[in-house]
Amino acid sequence: MGRLDDARDTIAQLRGITPVVLPSIMPYLRVARDARIAERKAAKLANEAREAAALAAAQTAEAAAREVALKAEQEARDGIR
Repeated sequence: MGRLDDARDTIAQLRGITPVVLPSIMPYLRVARDARIAERKAAKLANEAREAAALAAAQTAEAAAREVALKAEQEARDGIR
């Protein structure tokens, strides 16, 4: 039984110093998780910005086409008169 008691004492000592020797990994996991969240947000914002730019370009092109069509229609009417 002496060796079993020695083993229990050794385990108790190791448990006492383990937090010092092996700090908790939780802060590192939290930092990694926060970094992944930030990367996802940045990617989402970049995608939204690209979509908004594409929509703005399409609307600008549509407005320009409408303006050209109206001018051509006006010129056609003026030519008929």
